[in-house]
Amino acid sequence: MSNKPQRTKKDQRQAAAAKVAEMRRQQAAAERKRRILLGSVIAVVVLIIVGGAVYLQSTRDPATTSGSSATPTGLTAEGGILRGQDAAPAKLVVYEDFMCPICGEFEQLSKSVLDLDVSKGTLQVEYRPISFLDRESNGTEYSTRAANAVSQSPSRSARVATVAPPYRRTTSARQCGPGSHRLQLGRSPDPLR
Repeated sequence: MSNKPQRTKKDQRQAAAAKVAEMRRQQAAAERKRRILLGSVIAVVVLIIVGGAVYLQSTRDPATTSGSSATPTGLTAEGGILRGQDAAPAKLVVYEDFMCPICGEFEQLSKSVLDLDVSKGTLQVEYRPISFLDRESNGTEYSTRAANAVSQSPSRSARVATVAPPYRRTTSARQCGPGSHRLQLGRSPDPLR
């Protein structure tokens, strides 16, 4: 006869249940780690994109900017377009290149939330058009032309708070990618007329 004690079915079931519970706990911990890692990677990528855009914008050649020091009506000193009340408790600055697919995706994903918060008076958004993808437009300088078109709109009308966002969205929706032609941007209707 063997010296090992015989395990009863009840003991076997309890051992199997404990093993299953441990496996589930390990799977849950692994999933939690995976979600944290994925969220961290996404946050780092967004920070790199925004940081790169800010760096590129800040290192632009001053000779390529306008010689006028006067800020057009409806624009901030930094060239941004404001939406929302000055008294809003939260402020957000959005840098976007109208040729950038990630910027366009951000616009599509966030526009309803931002519009709602702006309409409630809890958020003020400043849109700052930038142009860091001109080198990808095959010499047409689409990013610069689109940013200039949007930045020029407020100087012709005091209705910037209601007109500029749809115009930005129209321009973003017309993202043509590399090789965009002047006519594609030129065909955008001027919403201020």
